[in-house]
Amino acid sequence: MFKETVASIRGGRSPLLLTGVEGELLGKTAMTDGQTRIGDERLFDLLPDRIDKLPRMENGVLIEHISTAPELILCGGGHVSVQVAKIAKLIGFSVTVIDDRPEFANTERFPQAQRIVCLPFPEALDKIQSTNAYYVIVTRGHRWDRECLKIIAPVWNGFCKNRLRTAA
Repeated sequence: MFKETVASIRGGRSPLLLTGVEGELLGKTAMTDGQTRIGDERLFDLLPDRIDKLPRMENGVLIEHISTAPELILCGGGHVSVQVAKIAKLIGFSVTVIDDRPEFANTERFPQAQRIVCLPFPEALDKIQSTNAYYVIVTRGHRWDRECLKIIAPVWNGFCKNRLRTAA
């Protein structure tokens, strides 16, 4: 299973890894290309209809998409983000920039970004799904910082609470 998962990652795909942590279904399984299942297929029966890219616990199964490079998502395209994007690219991050102003969210300003999203922050964050993301929230005048955090934090808070509850 792990050899095929690694081959999937090397092939540019983001495989789905499932880990049963409760009940009778303890173990791992993977889906390497959206269809090919390796391991205990019973874990797939416990999955919800919609699977987000973000890790989470569901029905006693830890659901994770695996990716090769971590992603840095910059909420804000100002002068701080320009410098952070340069450093992030140098150390191997895939960089995404979000800003609602076209003059700040563009390839001339961020040539090192793999993805630039020019939309209002809540709309942009709803569209972005990442498998391995870190966020820097530096919106202009910190006007949208709280709104960005409200969208980002509940997903991770829920994930962490579920993991702690499961481990207890």
